Amino acid sequence: MIVKSIILTAAAAAVAITSHAEIDCTRLYLTGEATPAGWSENLPEELTPVGGNCFVWDGWLNTGEFKFINTRGDWGSSIVADSYNLSIDTEGPYRLVDNTGANSNPDWKFYNNRPGYVRIIADLGNMSVKFRRPATGIVGEAALGWGNLQDVFIPVFADDEGRISWTGLLRCGEVKFLGDGAGDWHPCYNAPWEGCVLDNGGHWLKYNVTDADDYKYMVVTPGLYTLEFDLGDRAGDGSLKVTRADAPDLTGAFAALPGRYMVAYDRHDMRLHFGPVPTRLYLTAYLDDTCVEFQQTAPGVFSTKASMRAGDYYKLCYSAEQPELTAISPNADTMLTPDGTANLSPMHGYSYTVPEDGEYTLTADFSGTMPMLRAERMFLTGIDNILGTPATVSVDDRTIIVSGCFTEADAYTPAGVLVASGARMSVTPGIYIVKVDNLTFKIAVR
Repeated sequence: MIVKSIILTAAAAAVAITSHAEIDCTRLYLTGEATPAGWSENLPEELTPVGGNCFVWDGWLNTGEFKFINTRGDWGSSIVADSYNLSIDTEGPYRLVDNTGANSNPDWKFYNNRPGYVRIIADLGNMSVKFRRPATGIVGEAALGWGNLQDVFIPVFADDEGRISWTGLLRCGEVKFLGDGAGDWHPCYNAPWEGCVLDNGGHWLKYNVTDADDYKYMVVTPGLYTLEFDLGDRAGDGSLKVTRADAPDLTGAFAALPGRYMVAYDRHDMRLHFGPVPTRLYLTAYLDDTCVEFQQTAPGVFSTKASMRAGDYYKLCYSAEQPELTAISPNADTMLTPDGTANLSPMHGYSYTVPEDGEYTLTADFSGTMPMLRAERMFLTGIDNILGTPATVSVDDRTIIVSGCFTEADAYTPAGVLVASGARMSVTPGIYIVKVDNLTFKIAVR
């Protein structure tokens, strides 16, 4: 997945939920070793509500266990299978078991033993779930290109009546269609001969189980294509009806209030993510649930100092009250360095990491046409004087003492909370970051 962020300037029913009282039919999440984030209650896959207490999710499942949770970050809201390691060998439906709150059902998981794309259709009204494999898949340079199957494959699912169709943009180039759940390059459906043009009308799909006669259809006119498949018994030749139209004109299709916006283009999912350029900015951590506010040092430029750990995962957000809904994150886990990264997208995606534990100066710059985030590690002394500096910091009992020539001294918690100021600062036991003018010290008070 490739996400590219740019910054643009625009010209111009709440539901009350009682925790664990009953299943919340407005949200549903997927988590487990088969999912992209693994067993993470804070980074689950969110299913899309489609009405009638039903939810849908399309995505790649690896081999392994998984289950559902009703509330992000809460293992106590689990919705599980009705037997141990229930393998999703067929579409189902399978029964869902409410294991939220005080319910004491066994924490049984579903199990996926066949890596690939899966459409999950969950119905919380009758507590059932279906797992649908793709009927076919679109690959080729006319679609997302050639390469790793998971990255370039567009899954096409049958509907409840068994109809198989897809509408989307195709560019010029080769294209063919995968078969048998679209989990591998073969079997597939090819063109009947080399150079066969894919255009309006009916076409024959040649079923192919080897590399022999691996002919591709040729898209010679880019546009918006509707493909209607008839795959027969899916173990032989099929047919395809093609309807082509001009690609949509997006001029004037987006509207927003005046202001500056971040726009991220996801080439894999063909999706745009929009978000305002922040006027306030926060750093959030996955493991210790801290939230550090940046200071705005110039229009669109923010800076903060924070204690960061190599094993933790960090995101930005522009609302401390709604960090998940206002997240700014990368499309893949990204190591922060002094050189910086432009992989900032207005979406709840992956995380930022640092190479080692320490105190870091973070700078986020949204003032130009590309956002940028940098992290520079500060090398701290202990209680000793830094060579060539006029100030020293020491501890006497539970008092931090700053000596020498300085203008300002402040003590902060590792989360960035100011607790005391001055030459003598009485504090409770703990770790403190002491800032003396432009110097920084890390102090342990016992």
